[in-house]
Formats: sequence, C-alpha cells, structure tokens
Amino acid sequence: MPLRPITRFFSSLVSPFNGDVIQFREAPSDKLAWMQLRQLTDDPEQAMALFSGSRAERNSLYKEFRNYVRQARIYWTVGSRTEGSAAALPYYYSALNLAKAELLKTHASVVLNQFPHHGLRLRATSTSSIRGDRLATQRGVFSFLYEKRVGSQLPRSSLRVVNLLSLISEIGHEMAEFGRSRPSALPVLHTVASDPHSAWSLLLVESFPPLDPREPIARTISRNYEQIALTDFPQWRELFAVSSRTVGNWVTLYQSKQVFTLASAGGPAQPDFGAAARFPGDIFGAAVGSPVGRQCEFLLVPTLTKTTPLVMPVSLARYASLFYLSSLVRYKPSSLDPQSQGKQAWLFDSFVSECALALLTEATDGITGKTTFFEPHQYRL
Repeated sequence: MPLRPITRFFSSLVSPFNGDVIQFREAPSDKLAWMQLRQLTDDPEQAMALFSGSRAERNSLYKEFRNYVRQARIYWTVGSRTEGSAAALPYYYSALNLAKAELLKTHASVVLNQFPHHGLRLRATSTSSIRGDRLATQRGVFSFLYEKRVGSQLPRSSLRVVNLLSLISEIGHEMAEFGRSRPSALPVLHTVASDPHSAWSLLLVESFPPLDPREPIARTISRNYEQIALTDFPQWRELFAVSSRTVGNWVTLYQSKQVFTLASAGGPAQPDFGAAARFPGDIFGAAVGSPVGRQCEFLLVPTLTKTTPLVMPVSLARYASLFYLSSLVRYKPSSLDPQSQGKQAWLFDSFVSECALALLTEATDGITGKTTFFEPHQYRL
C-alpha cells in the first residue's frame, strides 16, 4: 500500500510512561539529573505531592525519600571517581537507593522500615566466562520496580545475562564484538501525519542487520503498521528531520494501518493528533524505552528471548546488568581479569562508562513520573 497523501506532519515524542515529558535543549548529564532530584529533596511540599495518605504519612515518606536520594548521590560520587568495572559496585548501590526512593510512591509497604531483597540472585557457572551466567528473579526491589514501571507482575524467571546485555544499545558495538545473543534496542523516529480528516503514526526504524520478521516485536509491528518502500516516497528524510548522512538501507518506513479521527457534530471529521501520537506507546507498551542521549523519539526493545513474550524494559536490563557486574566485582573478579578475560573486561569497562548516566536519568524519570528528552542541537537536521 502506498503512503497516504499528507497535508501536515510533525515529530512526536513517545514516552515510556505515555504521559508528561520534559525537554531540555542540552545534553544529558549527571549534574542535570541531580538538580531535578534536588527540586524534590529540598522542597518538602513538592516531594510530598508524590505520595498519598495523610500529611503525617506523607511527611514520613518524604523523610525516607530524602535520605535514599542523599545516599544515592554519595554512592554516585564514589562511582564517578572509581576506575573501570569496579565502579559498578558504588553505582549499583546508588541505583538501588534510587529504586527504593521511586518505590515509595507505589510500594511503600515493602520499602518503608523494611529490608527488601535485591530481587535478583546470581547463578554463575564454575568458569570465568559469563556466557552461561544467569540471574534468578525473586520478590524484591527489582521485581517491585518491574511492577511499577511495566504495570504487571514479573514472573519468576532465569534471565540469561548475555541476553540482557545484548538489549542495551549503548554497548551495541561491544556486544557485536563480544557475540550478541539478541537484537539491540532499536532507535525509532516517530512522526504524526495527517490529511484534512484523519491522523496516523509513521515510524522510521533503524536496524542493522534488518530485524528478523519472526521476532515477536517484528510481528507486533506488522500487525499494526504496513511497510512503505523508501523509493515510493523520496522525501522521507524531510518527514523525520533526518540528515542526508543517514543510509537508507539501514532504516525501514512504516505507516499505521489505523487512522484516527475526531467526530465533529454537524461538521466533517477532524484528525485526532493525540490518539495518533499515543499509538506507539499503546501497542508497544513496556517495549518503549527512553532514548537517553540518542537522537530519536524512542527505543524499541525486543523480547528477552525469541520464543517467549517477556519484555524487559531497557531501563531494567541496564539495572539487572549493573547488579550482575557488581556481583562479579564482589565475588568473582577473575571474570574481569584483563589478562585472561580481556574481551569481557573490555565489555564491562565500557558498560560502566556508557550506561551509568542512562540509569541515573531513567531513575530520575521514574521518581518524577515524567520522561526527560534531550535535544542539545534543537533539531536533527
């Protein structure tokens, strides 16, 4: 089917929360994230608005919240001053404290004055290779965080570590060198287009190599979108504000099968821009990831395995991978030996360097309930 005639179009951000967004005309930074959190810790009224209950109950939650964030910042500072993969240990405790601060909003009964388990347990093989290692899930901070962010309970699972690492786009090059087991999270550009009567969603999906059509996420796309040949619409770069440097055979153009209209009493139907803008979040759900530091509207996350429907949000794939690396630092440093395990050591040094800021930014978003987008150059073109 050809691309529908378009009279109007605009880029549209897609939030993992399908809610409010905050846009900054600067690059992501830890300074900016901590300033956002200080708005809450330094202003009791603003922080207590995050919580429900009586004023006394909310004040008690605010006290715990303030101190979780305080501890998280101390651990973050230590991590930022630690060299290589060893930084995973303080960074993980920073992430753990921020996770507890986030859970005070929805799971206060399992956090407040409690000692919740990490929610993950290392199942390592007897070798120094990580390829057979797994993480067992159980009730604890990680599973509660999954419930909060996804809206459903995490089943008891055995998560293959290499699968988790493969999803993380910041280390896509490193995992390609190491040997990935799953596709990386895909950068997606999103535009809402319309004619005088209806609106619809357009996706430009970047994938190299192309996404296997048997992948569950590919089947979700094909159920809801139809592929448009780039040659059928030579002006596709203008639709998505894409530079001519983008290689065409790395991207695929889709238009939603569904169109969205608003009925008008006594007049013609009007385009429903809001419904078209929300459509990717509605159909992809937890597979929508925040594009921290990436010039796209969202990340699209493949399922954790090719044969099961379990979606692990990329934010939680980073969190679980950080827990795993911190466990190696504590209990199995031979797996990080640059002499005998050079490729693994290189991979995890890069993971700590590349992923820490995304973890911090997504924790901040989880606490505020708003997705932060960064556009330091204001426009892609």
